[in-house]
Amino acid sequence: MLHLFDIKLSMPWNRWDAHDMVSAALDENTVDPQSLPSDAPVPDTSKAISGPERSNTSQISRGSSHPSGSETSSSTQQPANTSKIIAPAYKARGKWQLIWHDDFSRFDLKKWNAIESSVNYNDELQAYSPKNVRVKDGFLYLQAKKVEVDQHPYTSAKITTQNKFVMQYGKISVRLKHPIGKGLFPAVWLLPDKGDVLPEIDIFEAIGSEPHTVYYVNHWTEYNAQKRSYTSFKIENLNVFHTYTVEWRPDCIIWSVDNRVRFISKKGIPKEPMFLIINLAVGGVWPGAPNHDTRFPSSLIIDDLKIYQKM
Repeated sequence: MLHLFDIKLSMPWNRWDAHDMVSAALDENTVDPQSLPSDAPVPDTSKAISGPERSNTSQISRGSSHPSGSETSSSTQQPANTSKIIAPAYKARGKWQLIWHDDFSRFDLKKWNAIESSVNYNDELQAYSPKNVRVKDGFLYLQAKKVEVDQHPYTSAKITTQNKFVMQYGKISVRLKHPIGKGLFPAVWLLPDKGDVLPEIDIFEAIGSEPHTVYYVNHWTEYNAQKRSYTSFKIENLNVFHTYTVEWRPDCIIWSVDNRVRFISKKGIPKEPMFLIINLAVGGVWPGAPNHDTRFPSSLIIDDLKIYQKM
């Protein structure tokens, strides 16, 4: 049975008690994405969490955090929205067509912003620098380094499509390999184009101390309360690349790993344009600080990223 967790929460939001809770049992119940017709309703596979939450942390979604510091983009100097590409409208009975693709043969500033930032969420320890974004042999490396900058003991990398590409519904597929080591926190996620902190769709997240467990989360607000649905999944082989896919429909979000459906959320579905973020954070309330076994530099490696729309 797929497990969907829908919880009404008040601040502080103990978001990452997920790793202490029941995770999805999917081995004999996975569904091939091809078995879901483009216009077919997705069955509600939700199951509420039973039992108390056990985390003593007070983490919330990155988007809804209250950061300190400032964030700038190392990209073109064009005014905001001048060159922004808006994905075509979603057609429920249409066919999937590739509308945006990056194979990382180079770092394309028409597609991405490389962020320079001293903003910290959830007590993270890094400063983001465009110098930590590297492309080599067709791979994108977002590197975390043990280098002190502006009183931050580590530097790392963050890229976004803000003001360059936004979408409302569609399918995002990213092939990546994530790093191992306590304190490392890689993520691929979506935030609203209009600048709000929620909703937030987390396509992929993991912490380096538990690298075999990946998380999928949908965050939203309802009647002034923050809510979420989420689950986790075990990745067996970390030495190879895996493909993480989100199909964002008007009535649901479907997460897949290596072309097999792993999680479906039918509540709190965003209904507004959103932009893409990929980052490698260091430290914070959930992953904790790096220890002597954490290797630096460490990298979140992206091989390929495709975005499709039904047209």
